[in-house]
Amino acid sequence: MKRGIYAGLAVLLLVIGGCTVISANNYTKDLAIVTLTSTVSNCVRSELTVTGEIYYKKTMDVEIPTGCTVEEIFAEVGDHLTAGSPLLRLKEVDLQIAYYQKLLKVEALESVKASGGTEGELAMWQLQILEEEISALKKVIDYACMVRIESDGYVIKQGYAQGDLTISEPLVKMGISEEGCYLECSVNASAYKEFTSATAAIKNQTVQLSLKEPVYDNGKYVFKMNLPELTECKHGEPVEVQFKYVSEEYKAVLPKSCIWYDTDGSAYVFEVATRSRNFGEESYVRKVGVTIEEQDNLNAAVKSPLSDIVLRSSQELWDMAVVVIVEE
Repeated sequence: MKRGIYAGLAVLLLVIGGCTVISANNYTKDLAIVTLTSTVSNCVRSELTVTGEIYYKKTMDVEIPTGCTVEEIFAEVGDHLTAGSPLLRLKEVDLQIAYYQKLLKVEALESVKASGGTEGELAMWQLQILEEEISALKKVIDYACMVRIESDGYVIKQGYAQGDLTISEPLVKMGISEEGCYLECSVNASAYKEFTSATAAIKNQTVQLSLKEPVYDNGKYVFKMNLPELTECKHGEPVEVQFKYVSEEYKAVLPKSCIWYDTDGSAYVFEVATRSRNFGEESYVRKVGVTIEEQDNLNAAVKSPLSDIVLRSSQELWDMAVVVIVEE
């Protein structure tokens, strides 16, 4: 009799145990599966890419006689020329006419100068200007009507086309090679940090730039950085500049994937805790607000150390949601 009772109890216990296991499995099968992490001491590293432009430290306008027709052009923007190289050729008849017209003006002014007084003084200054213009015209005529440059450099502005009439406004500008170049770029004040290094991609080269203190101008920090000697740099050429920044070490750094944001923009993380239930302990998450001190593309430094923070979850989480923890 007793054996039958014991056997019945054993079966009942097995059934209850089986049901408990099945219930527990059914309960946990739809729960979020999470992996955890904790804050660590680390630096925050960030990179910022902006577009800058190359400029020559020294430029010069090329003096070209006015009122002459352009017959031929020898150099375009970007061309590198050595001292004495021709830029363009002017129509000879125009040069000769301009030359003799100025000589006639000289003769007229000489008589005014000889008369003395205020008019004579003015004529003297006008004669000095004319002499310079006549000398420039004579030089071009003697060079087979070609305008030549006096220093090595790059053509950074060429405003004439064949058949144009030259004007007094300087339309041809050179960048002087020996003086070198600098790279100018700006960073919005909101993104500015005390960058630790900067590089630029120029002509398939990665060039290390020497960082100098920027100048604040209307909400931006403007950098001017010297460039080493480079060939074929173009004035105003756009160049990508990459700034790098490494912070001092923070005591509490988390992967950015741990950070969530409320609709008001406040940041929080999900911290895992445990509580007792009928079938044992269960894990759940609770929202914990955090203050982000600094962040980069991967990590975020928060104000206080934290542990058991959700790194990844198999599904969306909410405050007090029950979860299943797995080890990576």
